[in-house]
Amino acid sequence: MNNEQINNLVVHIQARIVELERELFPQNAGDGESEGSQDVEEKLSEAINTHIRDKSRQELIRLRTNLDWLRGDDAGLCESCSEPIPYERLRVVPITRLCVHCAE
Repeated sequence: MNNEQINNLVVHIQARIVELERELFPQNAGDGESEGSQDVEEKLSEAINTHIRDKSRQELIRLRTNLDWLRGDDAGLCESCSEPIPYERLRVVPITRLCVHCAE
């Protein structure tokens, strides 16, 4: 992977981090509703939203970790077999640290 590809991945990952941070940490948190009047649909919706936020937090952590990885000496190398991970795979799955073979 060349420097231009690494820089493109860094920009791509940074943009996703910003997107996730906006989703996870909205500026107008809390809308003043009371929790006492929630019905089943509202509780289900809240549970789903909590799950989505948890997944987004996990993705955010992995993206930040991969930014550091891309700036290191082992940038783009599979952490299992040390073979280069194709740029296209990293572009599509920026949280991966494994080549397709090792991911299977």
